[in-house]
Amino acid sequence: MPKDLKKIMIIPTNKVNSSAGFNEEVKIMREKGLGKLTKSVKAFFTEFKNLDFNDLSERKIQELLNIHKLSVDDILKCYITNVRM
Repeated sequence: MPKDLKKIMIIPTNKVNSSAGFNEEVKIMREKGLGKLTKSVKAFFTEFKNLDFNDLSERKIQELLNIHKLSVDDILKCYITNVRM
């Protein structure tokens, strides 16, 4: 697996019993974060409604990802919490 792979669990709590015993770093996405992420993804795809796909560049797509906080850094910062044991 790639070193920079991020493991994210979608669960209702950020507290995990110590017996869960994760062997690797795990991040938690709770209901609030999942709701925010869902809204951002929908808004991102809505942007394509009026765009000309023949003129669509990687730069424009990245710009839209950044606007809607969907870059890897934004996802980790805006939608994810750390596990508490």
